[in-house]
Amino acid sequence: MIELRFDPVRREHFGNYSCLAKNLADSSYSIASLYIQ
Repeated sequence: MIELRFDPVRREHFGNYSCLAKNLADSSYSIASLYIQ
């Protein structure tokens, strides 16, 4: 599991975030978008 925290969240945190995790056995890539209203 991958976790990204903002405390407190601000308008400048708006955008796309990506994470690549890999080891000898496999890799995993995730993308998340954060929108502030």
